[in-house]
Amino acid sequence: MCRNGAKLYPYTPLIATDMAHALAYVGRLEKGKGLAYALHAMPEIVSEFKDTVLYIAEMGVDRMDLEALVKELDIERSRHFYGQFKGRRASKNCMKNLQRC
Repeated sequence: MCRNGAKLYPYTPLIATDMAHALAYVGRLEKGKGLAYALHAMPEIVSEFKDTVLYIAEMGVDRMDLEALVKELDIERSRHFYGQFKGRRASKNCMKNLQRC
């Protein structure tokens, strides 16, 4: 089930170089989206793959709670929050920004 899904626009896939262990989440930061599950999994993932980074794009009512969870789990070095991407080309712009990291 894909609640509030978005139309995906064509994009150029990320090139696997130094981002071989990169994860990305693009969506509203709300409880129903399940981002907290990914954050809870990060300590175990990072223990196995030290260079893993979780890139988080968008905004939402739970952003502050999720940022507090990041601190609680001590995974601040393994995640990056971005702001909201607006407009028709949001997914394309998001992918470009993630490729720069």
